[in-house]
Amino acid sequence: TYMLKLFVFIVLFLYGANWVVIKLLLAKIVSERQKITVLKDDYWSALLTKKTRLQFHLFLIEAPRIYGFATGIPFRPYIFVSSAALKELTKKELEWLLLHEAGHNVLWHPALLVLIQLSCLLVGSALVLSLRLNLTQTVVLTAFIVIAQYQLNRILVEKKADEYALARMSDPQGMITVNQLMKRRVTSIFYKNYLLSRLFTPHVAYDERIAMAEEKLKHQ
Repeated sequence: TYMLKLFVFIVLFLYGANWVVIKLLLAKIVSERQKITVLKDDYWSALLTKKTRLQFHLFLIEAPRIYGFATGIPFRPYIFVSSAALKELTKKELEWLLLHEAGHNVLWHPALLVLIQLSCLLVGSALVLSLRLNLTQTVVLTAFIVIAQYQLNRILVEKKADEYALARMSDPQGMITVNQLMKRRVTSIFYKNYLLSRLFTPHVAYDERIAMAEEKLKHQ
């Protein structure tokens, strides 16, 4: 019985904690349009090297939605950016997106994300094994652990990447306009609804990012 509850917790936790990544991977698998190619752009490569002191490997994903993500470690950093972002964003807006993703690498966020998730998984597993919970209570506990992880990700990872990008941008106005654009275009209820976005996504709210940039402009 305990092993069944532990199995349920692990499966639900891993899905709940990684649903955004799983959604992206599934979209990549089912859509032939999302081809990945090396992005050869001397301007952005030079800008990122100048502002981060790292040599990034840039890749372009053929996709209709504006987004980017980072992988790797500071010794071998990678940034993936969608073709929609490259085509539709201004230089100021794309600078924020790329610097935000670069911040994840510079600040060792991929490794930190693994550490946070592993810690939450171990704590949750210990609670499942030590507490006399029924199956329903195990599911409720899983939801609380998932929510706790998202709060840690938002505070320790996403907000730090936003602060890193904002401190190095040539013009914070780009951070304002790109987040206004993404806010208008978002379709997922998990991002449109303020409460759901705070509970079940790791990202800083669009309005909060806009407020951060506006505050920066006030002090320039």
